[in-house]
Amino acid sequence: MDLQLGQLRLDRGQIYVDKELARLFAFDAAGRLKASTPVLLGAVRGDAPEVPATPAGRFVIDTWQSSVKGAVVMVNGDVALSLHALEIGERDDDPQTRDRFRRDLDDLQMRIADMGLVDPPRAAGASRDGAVVVLAGIGGPDAVRQLLAGLPQAFPRPVLIQQRLDGARHDKLVRQMQRATAMPVQLAEAGQPLQRGHVYVLPTELGVVAGDDGLRFGGDGSALFAQIPADDSAVILLSGSDPAMVDPAMTHAAHGALVAGQSPDGCYDPAAAQALVARGAAAGAPAELARKLAARWPG
Repeated sequence: MDLQLGQLRLDRGQIYVDKELARLFAFDAAGRLKASTPVLLGAVRGDAPEVPATPAGRFVIDTWQSSVKGAVVMVNGDVALSLHALEIGERDDDPQTRDRFRRDLDDLQMRIADMGLVDPPRAAGASRDGAVVVLAGIGGPDAVRQLLAGLPQAFPRPVLIQQRLDGARHDKLVRQMQRATAMPVQLAEAGQPLQRGHVYVLPTELGVVAGDDGLRFGGDGSALFAQIPADDSAVILLSGSDPAMVDPAMTHAAHGALVAGQSPDGCYDPAAAQALVARGAAAGAPAELARKLAARWPG
């Protein structure tokens, strides 16, 4: 069956439950935001007692009717989420009670509308700088060189290059990329702080962590974007990128990141970039993507 929010009906796509904002966001199959609504969080009669808390996160719109009247069940892995349409005034004939409830909901709507999506609180004094993350694989080194060549020498954010390599010859890649840009190019090392105007070749096993003094390389690379401030970052998928990175990139985009993929022309392996663009991300040749980055951070 499909999902209906007011006048909107979706038969494919995803919803995102934000418990901090007490709000539900609905996205279509291309990843475009189509609607949002405030939600009341908690359990009602008929919900599974072994899972009393309302789960947060992303849920695929693959729904069916619950045994509870008016409820819809959505599934994300082993986690089930029940959505119940709210009936205002249907069970109380007192006009004052109905009016008060409507006013409370209107007030909640107005307060939520004034709120914005924010990143988790950071320690006092921590840098708010994000980073540009460039992902590539087969056919990617040439595209990465073109991208770096289009960035100004004083580009005001660190640029992280995660290039999938056979044999992990990252030292050779550092030398190749240095010939394409006037910015310093280094091999990322655990504990090293990220600096503006520097390019880092990032091994796939190394991640990024946030500390009191900003971002450093550390941890593992399984959740590369998790601690990078989304509203001051970008993710670029070039030729040969891992398609598994499309979902994390779109999640980063939903929180304010600039996300873009290489256009098919001249792209040796466009699978991941095309999947990203199909979900609403920008597309362009590497030089064009460099101009987008320079426009986002003019220096």
